[in-house]
Amino acid sequence: MHSKLMGKCNWAYCNLLILAFLILSATGCAQAVPLSDFSKHGEAEIAGLFSGIWHGLTVPFSFIGSLWSEEVAIYAAYNNGGWYDFGFCFGLFVLARTMLGSSSSTAENKAKALTDIPPDGQGDAAVATPRTIKTARTIEEINAAARDGFFPLVKLLEPSEVIRSKFSVLQNKTTGEIEVIGDYRAGCGDDFEIVIGFTYVYPTTFTSPFAAYLIPRDLVPDERVLLVDLIEDFVGDSWNQGDTYRLKACEAIWDGDDFDIQYAGPRPGFVG
Repeated sequence: MHSKLMGKCNWAYCNLLILAFLILSATGCAQAVPLSDFSKHGEAEIAGLFSGIWHGLTVPFSFIGSLWSEEVAIYAAYNNGGWYDFGFCFGLFVLARTMLGSSSSTAENKAKALTDIPPDGQGDAAVATPRTIKTARTIEEINAAARDGFFPLVKLLEPSEVIRSKFSVLQNKTTGEIEVIGDYRAGCGDDFEIVIGFTYVYPTTFTSPFAAYLIPRDLVPDERVLLVDLIEDFVGDSWNQGDTYRLKACEAIWDGDDFDIQYAGPRPGFVG
């Protein structure tokens, strides 16, 4: 709340400064002087160093003003020469540096804001994103990881009876072609007949009956990690038609021997 209030105050302050700058710019732009009028100007009206600085700073506004009024010019032709030119160039330099610095600062602030966003569910108490632990599911992958310096924590796959998905097979009466459906609401129509009624099965097929978490050698006890490919079966989602689906990834804490998986229960099921 405090940061939002400060942000509003800063915007109001910036808007006030911009308004004041516009007013001063409108009154301080260089005047367009026809060559025929040069003889009428006194020594006091010759643009010098400080006028050059101001005219350089107000170039954008002078340009806009020159589009609408013949009395406004970007550059004061009636000047004292080198000192005015120096001031004009210096004003342009300051203007360019200010504009580039502002855009760079804005980009840095946006980048910092993106990197400061905490992971989902951690809020203000967010800590560094936990490192990921990969899973190897074949003998070749496990041995290759061991040669690369990881310790494979091998586990037996134990499919859960709670994880299940249904299907039914329909066959075209004329062509013999089949269709597989998984929704009770799907009808078979007059051209098809049911050859296999709705049946629940374990929905995932793995290439091996075991797998291994690949443990880095520098993993320390009580370190929180993200298991990106769970070996254990936990319910992640459910459907009101009776289907349940595996949780694919979950955070865990390493106790030195195994992972304490931080499972918080299934997400709310979907209806359909």
